[in-house]
Amino acid sequence: MRVQVYRSFAHGDKLHVHLVGNKLILNLLYNLLQGNRVSDEHLVSQRDSGASLLQFLQRNLQGRLSGRGIKKMLEQGACKVNGKQERFASRKLRVGERVRFDSEHPLIQKPKHADLSRIVFEDEHILVYDKPAGLASDKKGLFSQLKELYPTLLQVHRLDRDTSGLIMFSKTQEAYDGLGQQFRDRKILKEYWCIVEGKPDQKMGSIKTFLEKKSAFDGQTIYGVARDKERGRIAITQWEVKATGQESSLLICYPKTGRTHQIRVHLCHLGHPILGDYQYHRRFTCSFKTARHLLHARKLNFQHPVSNEPMELRSELAADFREAMNQLGLTGAKACKS
Repeated sequence: MRVQVYRSFAHGDKLHVHLVGNKLILNLLYNLLQGNRVSDEHLVSQRDSGASLLQFLQRNLQGRLSGRGIKKMLEQGACKVNGKQERFASRKLRVGERVRFDSEHPLIQKPKHADLSRIVFEDEHILVYDKPAGLASDKKGLFSQLKELYPTLLQVHRLDRDTSGLIMFSKTQEAYDGLGQQFRDRKILKEYWCIVEGKPDQKMGSIKTFLEKKSAFDGQTIYGVARDKERGRIAITQWEVKATGQESSLLICYPKTGRTHQIRVHLCHLGHPILGDYQYHRRFTCSFKTARHLLHARKLNFQHPVSNEPMELRSELAADFREAMNQLGLTGAKACKS
């Protein structure tokens, strides 16, 4: 194969590429050299089955394009489902379908630095951030974004990709050590809001189990309740019902330990899985469909690791969480106040 490059003044001093060789390879090279946009293809998993195309794209674009912008992108023919152009945002997706969209469409914002307007608290020692759903909190996402701006940043704890709300980082080793000790001593109060399927029989309760790794789903580890304590790690979650609707309930959870997926596993074990959590519950009877599990880190209470000042920080509920509350009839006065 040969690549010949020449400049043509007759066509506005443009650079031309002439390729000689295998047609398949040449077409690929031609597209790259001509600067053709790249398309991202995603396979619809069980977690996304039943979601609309709009919800699916919102999840995969991670807030880089509004719902209105996605609809406009669809109208411009920038998305295909199973190889065919799809212009309807309401189109329901099924497991195994292939969704391809123009990831470099002009309407889509390029992922840059972390949105600093989402910083809830910051001083010389700690930084607390209001993480949106769809953004990983570790080195694959938020942490690396913030690390570019704060070179000394250390990760104190994590939130699952689809969990929204408060996450804390330290900017000094002293703060990191102090917060770590508070977590180990269970002195940090974390409050989570979630919407679950069904109505618990009791208004409040406490779950104490031992959790262990069970299997994998969509490339992620699945945790479950261990048969005996020697095989797992202790996990404790207190919960209370905030509001109930016809098909679902709004719960507040207070994890006393910090095991991976703890709240999600415990509520599924209770018989009331978090809506949208297809990683732990495959089939929901609730008619409301959501693009992510509805779990929000609402409040943090802790002692400042350096000044010893008592701290209480809150996060507003994410827009999709509030919309779910509206749709499910969970927006009574009692449900809107923490």
